[in-house]
Amino acid sequence: MDNSHASMTKICILIVDDQPSLRHVLHAYLRPLHWINIVGEVSTGQEAIDTTRALAPDIALMDSHLPDMSGIYATKNILHDRPRIHVIFCSEERNSLMMQEAFDPGAQGFIWKATNGIELKNAIRRVQNGNQYIDPVFRHTHQKSTFNQVKGNDPNALSR
Repeated sequence: MDNSHASMTKICILIVDDQPSLRHVLHAYLRPLHWINIVGEVSTGQEAIDTTRALAPDIALMDSHLPDMSGIYATKNILHDRPRIHVIFCSEERNSLMMQEAFDPGAQGFIWKATNGIELKNAIRRVQNGNQYIDPVFRHTHQKSTFNQVKGNDPNALSR
């Protein structure tokens, strides 16, 4: 009998989104995975901060827009208190500035809210292993933004 899976530590996930339907979809994608433990689902930034303090999940799947604060502000607070928590942003917007703002405070992943279960699983594994992950939907936007900044072609450079 192979016991290699029995000794694997499960990755503890906190789902942070104000849309119950999206929390349900994420839960449905993750629930069948034997190596995932969903420790909670919350709908506000303050709940995310409080829950990460109490439960210290390995990964927070963070909505970019929450009713009480931005996901970026919540991430800054979470990582200030618990720097070992990995944050994967979930966004509907293909906005390179938002992506950069998410990575600046320490988020390690950026996925599209309508991503499929395979991409979600890939994001969790890569981030848990200490790597960054950008959903294929956003990779072109991210590469173009990085190219413009490196080449000095960033249209927002003068306004910073």
